[in-house]
Amino acid sequence: MLSPASGERTSSSSNMDGKEMTQNYSTPFPEVNTSLSVVMDTNAVLRCPQTWTRVVLTRWEIILRDKPSCTKAYRSDTKETKEINCTDDRITWASRPSQNPDLQIAPVAITHDGYYRCVMVTPDGNFNRNYHLQVLVPPEATLFLSRNRTAVCKAVAGKPAAQISWTPEGDDCVTEQECWGNGTVTVQSTCSWEVPDVTTVTCSVSHLTGNRSLFIELLPGLTTSRSPALSLLIILYVKLSLFVVILVIMGFVFFQRISDCRNIKCAEEGRHFSGGEGGRLLVTFSTIRLQLKPKSHYLPTAYQGRVFADVARGGLIAIRDFYPKHAFLGNLPRGL
Repeated sequence: MLSPASGERTSSSSNMDGKEMTQNYSTPFPEVNTSLSVVMDTNAVLRCPQTWTRVVLTRWEIILRDKPSCTKAYRSDTKETKEINCTDDRITWASRPSQNPDLQIAPVAITHDGYYRCVMVTPDGNFNRNYHLQVLVPPEATLFLSRNRTAVCKAVAGKPAAQISWTPEGDDCVTEQECWGNGTVTVQSTCSWEVPDVTTVTCSVSHLTGNRSLFIELLPGLTTSRSPALSLLIILYVKLSLFVVILVIMGFVFFQRISDCRNIKCAEEGRHFSGGEGGRLLVTFSTIRLQLKPKSHYLPTAYQGRVFADVARGGLIAIRDFYPKHAFLGNLPRGL
């Protein structure tokens, strides 16, 4: 049999259904090793080595990830085929093994990554051809804006991992990879551009299955990658502006109340305002604004806390119940 390491020919025996064949060999035959890349969902044909002598036995040995070894064999003298641990219906003989011993995978799936060996047994020795099959999965490319001047380019579930580049180059770019259990890889690149002259950017995704370019327009506005100090200054400026506005409003209200109360005298319960001629008012409401006329009459019955005021002449007055903790507001007429 052909030694896997050296390819040297020795004595060999082949067994199929208990029948044994033995040959003595004296000539070495080298092995042929091939690396093959196939795009997923396409068809692949793996060929056995060519021989010019009669083939007694053809055997395919298939070793896939996380699966037991599969063997497919054909014996020419009995025209008999046999399979051991072969459960994938997509891996078959390319045609009748008596006519063509090649192996066909239709269609190729990501689970077909692995090692395939064709062994052809002849009276002169064994001829071997080994394949390392790599299944390629094209990534799904997407491009979108994260913020005004930050773009995100993704190459999702590619095998092997894709390469991402930008035109023009970004001022701040971060590339991340996420590996999945089936051997695929998602690559994400995030870039930002501070220069306002850059209005359109292009993301280029390079992969063994083909290249793709996507472009997007950046929105105008402030750059998204500001320094922390600048962001803090903006926050402080907004807060300070809001504080000043509140102070102005409070000051306006305060001075307005001072103006309204500058001529008012507050009295405890039982006291009254006096001055000049005019009617006497009995104020009975918690808060009231009255248009007073000369010699006005008493108001209706009061609540607790009565305040009396002598009004010399008519005028606008706002009087608030003084009892137990309120004050009088308004402008009394002159002469009080």
